[in-house]
Amino acid sequence: MRNLFKTLFLLAVAGGTFTGWALMRGLRAEMFPTPTPAQLTTALPNQVNALFVGLTDLDDRRAVLLSAWLVTYRPEEAEIDLLPVYPVHPAMQLGEYEAAHSPIEVDGNDIAALGDLDVIAAQRLHWDVLVVLDETALEELLRLVEAGGAGDARLFRGRPAEPWEQPAALRDYQEALLSLLCEQRAGLAAPAAWLAASDLYPGHLNASVGRGELEELWQALAAAQPRPDCAFPLSGLK
Repeated sequence: MRNLFKTLFLLAVAGGTFTGWALMRGLRAEMFPTPTPAQLTTALPNQVNALFVGLTDLDDRRAVLLSAWLVTYRPEEAEIDLLPVYPVHPAMQLGEYEAAHSPIEVDGNDIAALGDLDVIAAQRLHWDVLVVLDETALEELLRLVEAGGAGDARLFRGRPAEPWEQPAALRDYQEALLSLLCEQRAGLAAPAAWLAASDLYPGHLNASVGRGELEELWQALAAAQPRPDCAFPLSGLK
């Protein structure tokens, strides 16, 4: 299990037209198969799924959902795939969330409840671990990559709009942000980056694994070879 965690945290720094829900479900099932309990130990090392969720503040009982992305890592293909969960992709046919809608509130301290949010549960996803971070954690990640020479990080210091007001625009914005973090993941794997991240745990960065596992996983990033590429399979699809 510890080796699984080491593989899994590779996701953290990173992770046409479709004809309806049935086809999209088929694509999800192909990319993110759900292993049965008997298959779990053999299936997960070949494909690991993680759900990354962004909130306004983990210490707020009325925190607002800002983002959610499902990320998969296939070691044999050395690729990390990232798919938007919130703001939703049109192919998921969740019309009430595609247009402007009310902010989605959640208790920032209740990690387990995130998967039960209607907008997430309706997409019938499978993940092996959940990682949640808030705006303070994101600001620290951006500070780290900017200090490492990524000048473009300053462009992401503030959201151009709210995800519940302009879902499509914010989905594109988040994809660009994740692309930047993927490009800078080598710097984020450095020991100094872990020290900064550990100061954020668990008040601004938390997960469904403990602090010890997080540290081992973070350190494992530096040893990852070959370095995985990031891909956005749904990018450009409407």
